[in-house]
Amino acid sequence: IFSCYTPTHGAYSRLDRFLLANDRSLDIRRVTYQVRFLSDNALFLLECETYVPKPAIPLSHLRPDLLSDPEYKQDLQGALNDYFSTNWGMASARGVEWEALKVVIRVESLSKTYGIRKRLDQELTRQEDVLTALQREIDNGVASESAWLELRCRIVELWDRLDSFFHWNYRQRLYWEGNRSGRMLAWLLRREHPVYIIQMLHDPSGELILGQLQVNSHLREHLRFFIPHHVV
Repeated sequence: IFSCYTPTHGAYSRLDRFLLANDRSLDIRRVTYQVRFLSDNALFLLECETYVPKPAIPLSHLRPDLLSDPEYKQDLQGALNDYFSTNWGMASARGVEWEALKVVIRVESLSKTYGIRKRLDQELTRQEDVLTALQREIDNGVASESAWLELRCRIVELWDRLDSFFHWNYRQRLYWEGNRSGRMLAWLLRREHPVYIIQMLHDPSGELILGQLQVNSHLREHLRFFIPHHVV
């Protein structure tokens, strides 16, 4: 691109038009004119640099429920004491101490979260193995169905603990605030469905009714006395 210099007016006049997209305007680093040689035209240089936005540092949120864990508070207090005893009186730039302190808190939180998840996963795997073995015993007529249902309720409880531990903020942000994607809604329905299943029931005579099909059949027969037949 060349620009013409007019000695009469003592100014440059651009002969060519240079178009630049709006999204590239931040990439311009320097604009210069080269020395004129054998004419009034001076070379116009526009230095650009590819702009690659840096990924934003994800925010670290402290889980409030961890503060009710005595073991976590004790470990965090020990880590903070070590940090302050090591860095006390050291000269550093403004803000460095606070950023380093946040790193210490975040590391302790991640360590505690990973430990809880690992224990819950191990317990869940163990309970599922026991449930599978118990199901085989029920098929062979060795174990009772009530023991199987009791163990299944414990597994559902473990799943609820895992869900509440890892999806408390994710669920609130993506579902309850309006961004209700299909996959998220399907996950919620699958998760909440076992909660509303009645696993066992006592009839008026005191007999225990086990199994979802048997419970549904008993409730349907019982409701026929109160609800019209075409509704039931």
